[in-house]
Amino acid sequence: MRDEVRDQERKALNAARHELSVPVILLVSKEPELFAEVDRLQAEGEFRLGTILPLIALATLAATEVSPLCALAAIPLYALLLRGARSEEDSRRTIVQAVERGMVRSSSVNGYQDWIEQNLQRFERLSKEVGR
Repeated sequence: MRDEVRDQERKALNAARHELSVPVILLVSKEPELFAEVDRLQAEGEFRLGTILPLIALATLAATEVSPLCALAAIPLYALLLRGARSEEDSRRTIVQAVERGMVRSSSVNGYQDWIEQNLQRFERLSKEVGR
């Protein structure tokens, strides 16, 4: 039984990870404020991460053509990279919190809850039979 629980838990976690990778509109479309917040965070993250490579190339070119001191521009680019990754993580965390609070329905969470309820009922039946 323990292996079955672990297996089902693993399946639910994989399904939840997949749900977080689908377009945000599919998860939070019924909550406009939540959608706006998640969309903003995703857009910020994508923009920041999308500008990193061109800016690194520009800083490298400036360092080789103008002055080696231009290589110092890589320092704020690292901060930009971190902020971009943090924004994307914040968007996922916002969705997870909305699911936890019941603001958004999640098929993976619902499926796992259904499985738990079915097994609780099965356990109750078995315990009644053993108790006779």
